[in-house]
Amino acid sequence: GGSAAACLADAAATLPQKASVASQGVPPPVSPSTAASSAQGAASAAASAAGAAVAAKASGSLGPLDSLVDAAAALQKAAQNAVGASGTGASGSAPAAAGVQVPGAGEVGKMLDGVAKQLQGGLKGLQGAVEGAAKGLEKPLEPVLSAIKPVTEGVSAQASKVSAPVAAEAGKIAAQVPVYQAKALAMLPKEVVEAAQQLEVIIRKVSRDSDKDLFNGYPFNAPALGIWFASVFAFSSIAWKDDEVPYGPGQYDPAKAERYYKKRWATLFGRGLQLSFILGGWGIGVLRDKYDFGGKNWEKNMPMRAKQLLQICTRLGTTAIKLGQAVSIRTDLLPAPYVAELSKLQDKVQPFPTTISRQILKEELGLERPGDLEKIFPEISPLPVASASIGQVYKAKLEDGTEVAVKIQRPDVIRDIALDLYISRTLLPIYKRVMGLNTDFVGLVDEWGAGFVNELDYVREARNGKLFLEAMRSRGLDAVTTASAVPGLCSGRVLTTRWIDGERLERSSEDDVGRLCGVALNAYLTMLLDTGLLHCDPHPGNLLRTTDGRLAILDWGMCVEVEKDLQYTLLEYIAHLTVEDYEAIPYDLIKLGFVPKGKEDAFTRAG
Repeated sequence: GGSAAACLADAAATLPQKASVASQGVPPPVSPSTAASSAQGAASAAASAAGAAVAAKASGSLGPLDSLVDAAAALQKAAQNAVGASGTGASGSAPAAAGVQVPGAGEVGKMLDGVAKQLQGGLKGLQGAVEGAAKGLEKPLEPVLSAIKPVTEGVSAQASKVSAPVAAEAGKIAAQVPVYQAKALAMLPKEVVEAAQQLEVIIRKVSRDSDKDLFNGYPFNAPALGIWFASVFAFSSIAWKDDEVPYGPGQYDPAKAERYYKKRWATLFGRGLQLSFILGGWGIGVLRDKYDFGGKNWEKNMPMRAKQLLQICTRLGTTAIKLGQAVSIRTDLLPAPYVAELSKLQDKVQPFPTTISRQILKEELGLERPGDLEKIFPEISPLPVASASIGQVYKAKLEDGTEVAVKIQRPDVIRDIALDLYISRTLLPIYKRVMGLNTDFVGLVDEWGAGFVNELDYVREARNGKLFLEAMRSRGLDAVTTASAVPGLCSGRVLTTRWIDGERLERSSEDDVGRLCGVALNAYLTMLLDTGLLHCDPHPGNLLRTTDGRLAILDWGMCVEVEKDLQYTLLEYIAHLTVEDYEAIPYDLIKLGFVPKGKEDAFTRAG
């Protein structure tokens, strides 16, 4: 290799001078497009080859073989072109230029062709040297390769021997996994197992085939269900381990809720995912009905969407059920199919297990010894006779044979309501800004939330019902009544009242239904303008026609106390409407608070 590189360098040493002669000494008679251009190309190729060869010799390496080969090929081609160009001149030699005798184009071509052949010969020698060196390495490497071969064969044999036992052991371990799982479950606390079972019920309910049309194909795919299960875990497991609540029944406090949930971001995240995921899927379906295919599926799919909304309200829990109840009587806001489905939330909500309700009943009434419950309630229905947003009702008998209704509150309902109220209070102002609305959503949530949380206090509910009954009797309104509470059998989460036989007023076919509607109007005006304790939950499920032809108003958990000043203002407003004194009505509306602060003057000027 070294001698070949030296040969190339020696051959190239003379190329610069010859290249210079070739590029400068071409006489004018030779055509520029032939001899001159060919000589110039040959000179450039020669210079490149010379430089590569000299560099290879100086570094002692084999040099850039590709560059040398390319240079030699180009040099030979240029030389051949130069030889061919000699025929275009007048003679084989060129005349003198500036008193210097220069060779003709033919002689330059022959000279460059010889140099190219020298380069190619050197390259061939270099290639032979490399191949000889490679062959020389084969023999020394033979003992190494012979020593490695049995090692590789041994490793392969050992791997084959080990793979079979490993596979067998893996099979044994896989067969034992269910046994270990059963043992692990047996070691878990009872509460953990029950929580896992409840989670399994939720998962099955979400993924069952009958619900696959619930979201119109969404979100029943692997990524969506993964997010769903993650939110269920974040919401249920973390909330389940957290025994604290931001406030108690009848003690709504948004400031406490703010401090409480700032420390519990995972609970907020999980519930937020659930709400957005379920409502988002349903909303996509509704939008598709409205805008796809010109909206031709809007009326057709409305009954199906109403059923889906009923399922969603039930699935989302107490707050959604309560909202569904509130809008179920607004036929002016919702189409008939939605009203028909949501009205089922008034007394036909999915109940929680009776075993849990009996446990709550024992805890609330302090019935610790076996048989205590049976002594107080010798008879009690095995299943609830009615189930609503906050609790469910069982029919029972006392020791003296009195029939009673036992209402038991849903477990952990305060935690669910407080969380949903906080999320609503946080997100609705954003909605207000985006939509450019003037509604005071925070004030609306606070007002509604205070009444909602008050409804969770069954002791307050028992007191409200007693006050209403006394007020109606003292005013001689015997045509209206309510279920009176049984003393000693009421607590914060249990309400025992006397049983009232009757039917829902809206479903009654008796002739006195019209008269009882007038009784209801009279009773509510009396509460609003006289007694000051106003029943705020008059949906059809709470208005009964008793078997003796009276009106029974049930569920006194959500009430408001009307102040005397407000009562007087309402009376004045009604009086001004009656006598058609329309100039005084704007001032009445200002006193009633229907006009925002700071807008009074503009309102009165507008008339």
